[in-house]
Amino acid sequence: MENFFCTLRPAAGSSESLPDPVRTEFDKDYDRILFSHPFRRLQDKTQVVPLARHDFVHNRLTHSLETSVVGRTLGRRAGLILQQRFPRDFPSHINAQDVGTLVSAACLAHDIGNPPFGHAGEEAIGAAFEELLEHPLLHGLSEADQEDLRRFEGNAQGFRILADRSLRLTAALLATFMKYPCPVHLTPLSSSGISTKKFGFFQTEKDIAEEALRLCGLLKDGEGRRHPLTWLVEAADDICYLIIDLEDATRMGRLSFEEYLELLRPLCGGRLKEERLRAEPDVNESLGLLRALAINSLAEAVLEVYDICLPAILDGSQKQSLLSICRYFEHIERISQFSRERIYNAPEVAEVQAVGFEVLSGLIKAFVLAVEKRFQGQQRRQDENLWLVLPPAVRHYLVQAPHLKARLHVLTDWIAGLTDQASVHLYRRLKGIAL
Repeated sequence: MENFFCTLRPAAGSSESLPDPVRTEFDKDYDRILFSHPFRRLQDKTQVVPLARHDFVHNRLTHSLETSVVGRTLGRRAGLILQQRFPRDFPSHINAQDVGTLVSAACLAHDIGNPPFGHAGEEAIGAAFEELLEHPLLHGLSEADQEDLRRFEGNAQGFRILADRSLRLTAALLATFMKYPCPVHLTPLSSSGISTKKFGFFQTEKDIAEEALRLCGLLKDGEGRRHPLTWLVEAADDICYLIIDLEDATRMGRLSFEEYLELLRPLCGGRLKEERLRAEPDVNESLGLLRALAINSLAEAVLEVYDICLPAILDGSQKQSLLSICRYFEHIERISQFSRERIYNAPEVAEVQAVGFEVLSGLIKAFVLAVEKRFQGQQRRQDENLWLVLPPAVRHYLVQAPHLKARLHVLTDWIAGLTDQASVHLYRRLKGIAL
């Protein structure tokens, strides 16, 4: 079990930091993520409501911070469970606080690889490369490298960011972050469990991913399995968007307060005092009270299931997410169905996502072709103009890139790292809609 908390840092040559009497290795992970540029850019990336103007509507930054708080509580309580269940195997130098910090840090980073416009942006990048890879300028890539581009995935992009040498994160953090501990590959995804529902890392980070899994004792015969704490990261994320997306929709008038109350009442149980709720003059306070009760109930239910499923989680045979088998599953399904119908498929959301798809795919196509024409001696004046539009650091990394694959990832890193507003403004300028 000690391997689960490995503090070696794979991207830095498996070295450890100098001892610090105040900050643990997982505190350092948390701090490095929080102060990173990719994390800061989450403040202008879509959570549910694209380009929102309401003060209280969540973006990816606020969602990530709140998820980290829920994850911290889940991690601390799970740490106590692990200590009680495995008193001899649980490492003596790790306590429940440390487990909470590790889970919280992974939660903080869980959306760090999301491109502008969320899932629409992911699809746009993949669709753009599906078309671009037919172009003669991009011939010569291996099938595996092409799949990295065709199947662009925010989780894999997030791992690419965290694997960067400048962050120097622990193996335990990298492994806990990996919701899907498998690479992009050419075979169909396994339907045997949630851990292989998507991809967790690109071919470019395969060595670091496998090293992190190996150091944590999670790699066998070349196949990885989820870190036992990853289930809690997933649960914290699911709990937050399940409840808080409803809260945002209520604030924006997409559902009434009574509808919100009706949906959350079963999760609040006997702790809900409706007379106090209705006497509160500030609706934001009422929404916050309901949110707190619902999140607390779901967290308790997740920990109950975690304790029961721990043997399957530890041996890698667990197939279902914790929320999907907890005692509130029917209520969760009802909320999810309501959210799909009234929030995620709302016309204004669909409209902006459609725009986001055009923006991201347009930027990828324009810059990839312009850059490759320049490197292959076929550039025209417009290609040179696009080259000059690139930030100086991006141009530097492109010049240093040893081959086509590296250049494509440099451009994808840059475009996926743009905020919603920045991508729209850049696209408008390139199309002559704005100067």
